Amino acid sequence: MTTQLSIVIPVYNEARNLKPLVSTIKESLDPASLQYEVLFVDDGSTDDSAACLQKIHQHDSRFKMICLNKNFGKSEAYMAGFKLASGSLVATMDGDLQDDPADLLQLIEEVHRGSDLAIGWKKTGKSSKGTFLLSKLFNKCIRSLVKSPLHDLNCPLRVMTQDVAKRLYIYSSLHRYIPILVASLGYRINEVEVSNHKRLHGVSRYGYSKYLESFFDLMTVLFVTYFRKRPLQFLGPIGLIAFLIGFTIDGYYCFLGLTGIERMRNNIPSLVLGLTLIMIGVQIVLTGLIGEMLSREIGAMNPQSQTSIKSTIGLEI
Repeated sequence: MTTQLSIVIPVYNEARNLKPLVSTIKESLDPASLQYEVLFVDDGSTDDSAACLQKIHQHDSRFKMICLNKNFGKSEAYMAGFKLASGSLVATMDGDLQDDPADLLQLIEEVHRGSDLAIGWKKTGKSSKGTFLLSKLFNKCIRSLVKSPLHDLNCPLRVMTQDVAKRLYIYSSLHRYIPILVASLGYRINEVEVSNHKRLHGVSRYGYSKYLESFFDLMTVLFVTYFRKRPLQFLGPIGLIAFLIGFTIDGYYCFLGLTGIERMRNNIPSLVLGLTLIMIGVQIVLTGLIGEMLSREIGAMNPQSQTSIKSTIGLEI
């Protein structure tokens, strides 16, 4: 029988949440007579998550497991799941019980109405006030930069067509910007308000340091999304600014020397230091961005090359 929905769930040390999560998924989706599979991606867990998932599969073969060699991170876990997903629709959600599987039905309906990606919007937060406000502010800044109408770009509850899932190439922490990457490919995206439950077991691994990491990932997304095929529009202004700064410095000290206000040789160390710092700064930025572009192009040729699948249960590689 054709699988209608593949649910990809990254798992890292969520042993205490897995059985309740499976029960919730069954209670939410079985009454809808939906043909689905759940792909748990064990991302190098150090607790009993893998053993728990094996027992779950023995009781219900719809719940399958992909085991990675080590803790790669959520992006790589998603890529492994997308690779082996067989459903015509592919969903993502977290394994910490904060996402409500019942909301997947709303997202599926949105895709059936013509969207290529339906993403959840957690309008209310269950985390600390500081974290929730910081998240809202961060999302607002991102929306302004990318001119996106979506409220919650990082909501893990999503449903997309198989075509979208197979075309995605994400690494590092780029899973936070899946809607932006999908939009850059020309797909239609809409959001649906969903529930947000409080975590019952374990601790959140999304700390304040993640926002700094997200900022640099956002730079990568903006570059590869808007300037990958026209890098001169991005690099040109940087080069022009560097040139103008250097020209201004040279002109200033040349003016001082030619007018006799100061001897030019007295300012050579400052001039050389300034020019050196400018050149080094520009080279570092350009080298980093070009490196990101090349890395993405090479990885896109073989999206699964960086994901190491150790073993699977209920799936064939």
